[in-house]
Amino acid sequence: MSMSPCEFGHISWPELSEISEKVLCSEQKVLERCLNTGKYYNRTTYFLSMKNLYGYILWKLKCSDESIAAFESTLEFDNENINAISNLKMINRHLGFCDIADGYQARLCAIIGGKDNAVALARSYCDRAHSIRHFEQDKRNFSYMPFISEAVKYCSLTNSGERAEWQFDYGLALYRKDLQMTVANMSPQNDICKQAMEAFYSVAHVENGPLMCRALAWVFIGILLRHKPSRKLSQILQDAQELHGMTSLDCIERGLAMAPDDPVVQRRVASEFTLVGRFDEADNLFIKSLASESSWFAYRHQGLMYLRKYEDDTQKNPELLHDAQRSFQEALKLKDLHADHSDLGHVYYLLKNYKKAVYHFSHAKNSKSDDHCNPGNTHSRWACCLEAMGHQRGAEEHYCQAKLEHFNTEFRYGSICHGIDCDLSRFDYCTKERHGFVNILSVLSENEPPGNTQETSWSKRQETYDFFVSFSHVDRHWARSLVFSLEKTYNLNGCLRYRNYLPGESISTNIVSSIEKSSAVIIVLSPDSLEDHWCSYELEMAVNTPRKYIIPIKLRSCQIPSKLKHLSVVDCDRGQLLKCHWKNIGTMLSRDRDATSK
Repeated sequence: MSMSPCEFGHISWPELSEISEKVLCSEQKVLERCLNTGKYYNRTTYFLSMKNLYGYILWKLKCSDESIAAFESTLEFDNENINAISNLKMINRHLGFCDIADGYQARLCAIIGGKDNAVALARSYCDRAHSIRHFEQDKRNFSYMPFISEAVKYCSLTNSGERAEWQFDYGLALYRKDLQMTVANMSPQNDICKQAMEAFYSVAHVENGPLMCRALAWVFIGILLRHKPSRKLSQILQDAQELHGMTSLDCIERGLAMAPDDPVVQRRVASEFTLVGRFDEADNLFIKSLASESSWFAYRHQGLMYLRKYEDDTQKNPELLHDAQRSFQEALKLKDLHADHSDLGHVYYLLKNYKKAVYHFSHAKNSKSDDHCNPGNTHSRWACCLEAMGHQRGAEEHYCQAKLEHFNTEFRYGSICHGIDCDLSRFDYCTKERHGFVNILSVLSENEPPGNTQETSWSKRQETYDFFVSFSHVDRHWARSLVFSLEKTYNLNGCLRYRNYLPGESISTNIVSSIEKSSAVIIVLSPDSLEDHWCSYELEMAVNTPRKYIIPIKLRSCQIPSKLKHLSVVDCDRGQLLKCHWKNIGTMLSRDRDATSK
């Protein structure tokens, strides 16, 4: 997915365009602190990425002179930095300094077209990945993955120690995928683990790479082994015979031995020691790490250590709960995350401070983060707390919500993409208004629009639907917007699996019941839906259920299933529908509804 010169530079990247001013102001202060410490000087790629991101934030905050100075400062460290040059070109063009902009354009083309451009190109791709990840780090979103994947392709073209950074970031992204599968209690995928292991093993052997990356590579190899106890290095890294006898802890301890004074290594190893009950060693490492630098990860996992220590303590010493309380509170000062509110609420529940517990459970629910957490567990904890307070009706509601969350998790992780690759940036969808087209993604939101599209609990689900929509989880964002748009425009009632399915029922039962209660079935076709066994099942049920009106919509280029070849297929253009097709779909669904109601 190599980019042309016009696609380099933060100012042109759509992933950064919608970030709020409030977030930008907050991140400006964070980056200023990080850059002033000089702690990233030994990680060249990351350091340059943070400098460029700082310049971009200044530009978005309308600090033009400061932004230009920031990008020029990047060029003082790296005079071939593609993204800094691209940003300076675009800023000068915007300001009307066309001659200066043309100079930067010529400089950019010379670098990209040069023979020895591997480092410059890899840095540029990593830069984009770092910038996206910086604002997505607490979301289950991997839209930066294609860019870090592109960067590692240049590893074989250079002997630069920076290739350890590129491979480490690639391994880290794969590790996070594996982690999400583990958190969701789903079986982690061996191919993801193998790719991550190979990346980390490569990092560990880049002798001129940053020591922190090399040490952490061993730590993460150990963590990946721990995610699934049946994993063996002899099976995953078959050619590395010297590793075949090593356990998860062996790898983690090797990483600590390589960089015993690095605060990042210290806190990562401490979190792993906590899981095997080595609390004193973990506590000592957390204290050392926090003495070097303040860290959300260190505070959070220190809190988890105290909580686990309390659970293992036969005397149930309440001081351990107070220690955990303080750690989670410090973590929340650095990040306002679901997981920390939920765990702090649990600590207050154990301390029998039920009102404060409920307060934090409610804040957990309202958090926009979805990483590091399981919402179903939060609702279960909330229900227990309400029961202890004598609020039985509220407890029952949250037990039901917990079931619904666990059910939704099954759908998020039970399909082909496992809930982690469904970012829109993978596809060339257009979110702008175009003449003659309907912008389906204009209502894209994590919260449904008002009116007929409000989230409904399973107990209030509709008994009949105007249409059922079949789609791969990879395409869920587009499909959700399709449903919301149809409901809003034509006052229809659609069946959406995440919203209308009954928790506790089998997936197949929900599919059959929903299709039977729907007047029409919309089939969203894409390469991913053709490989999704649930989509195949939905198609089978749709064509074999009598008197169902079926509307195939080809979202992305793919083969048309043989069972649909006798039907007219509606084609999308970059995720948008022609207005005439949109009107025909709405008219047909409305007419079918009106006919059914007579």
